[in-house]
Amino acid sequence: MDSHQPIVDRFRGKVAIVTGGTAGIGLAAAAELVKEGAAVTITGLPQDGNAAADELIELGGDVLCLLGDMADDAFCQQVVSSTIARWERVDLLVNNAFSFLARALDASREDFAYSMDAGPVAFARMIQLVSDPMRKVGGGAVVNISSISGFVAQTGRWTYNAAKGAVNQLTKCAALDLAPDRIRVHS
Repeated sequence: MDSHQPIVDRFRGKVAIVTGGTAGIGLAAAAELVKEGAAVTITGLPQDGNAAADELIELGGDVLCLLGDMADDAFCQQVVSSTIARWERVDLLVNNAFSFLARALDASREDFAYSMDAGPVAFARMIQLVSDPMRKVGGGAVVNISSISGFVAQTGRWTYNAAKGAVNQLTKCAALDLAPDRIRVHS
């Protein structure tokens, strides 16, 4: 039996963006936000489709699902602008979407670039894009989903672990820079 009970209406009137919200940890986070009253934008890759959005709507959620690649800056901008166009605010950002590209000696320059672009660079861009809307509503919260892989060495995982390690440093720096604006940043 699940002892966790959502706090109904905790996020009523709040708007969240959950990247990678069409599956796994992202979908679980989006579902909890919906259960606690938030309107939620979720993102996923085009092949993910809209099934997750339908699942969240069945939970009673007000949901926008956008499909694209977080490594594409135009898509990041679309996610934030579409969210604001629909709800006129952003209060919460869950940076979850990430490329699980685990390469080592076989990694190409492109592998490293994509791991960084789809991971910490996209996280940083999303934080940059939501910071002004969050300031306008008096603050907000950002959660960057990291991994134990950002702290430990693992064989065959140079690309993924380096990108997750970068997320940890990004989170610390962003937390310092955004604290005066009442925007909390955590991982």
